[in-house]
Amino acid sequence: MMSEIQYAKSLLADALRLDPGRIPDDAAMKTLRQWDSLAHMELIALTEEGLAVTLTMDDIVRMTSLHGLVAVLADHRKTVA
Repeated sequence: MMSEIQYAKSLLADALRLDPGRIPDDAAMKTLRQWDSLAHMELIALTEEGLAVTLTMDDIVRMTSLHGLVAVLADHRKTVA
């Protein structure tokens, strides 16, 4: 099973159309030029689809960094489990 950080990098890589190996551990909207508002919408859709949930506005705001995405994934996996 993929770790939370690996899954987050996979989702982010899909949204940004990058290889997961090119996603740094400190990735954030303000540090990756590919992570624009359109890519963020794609990330939201991929995350909702992958977790079969509807994200809250708080979730969406937290997901502007890789670490925030990992936290959102962890929170929703706890509620699903």
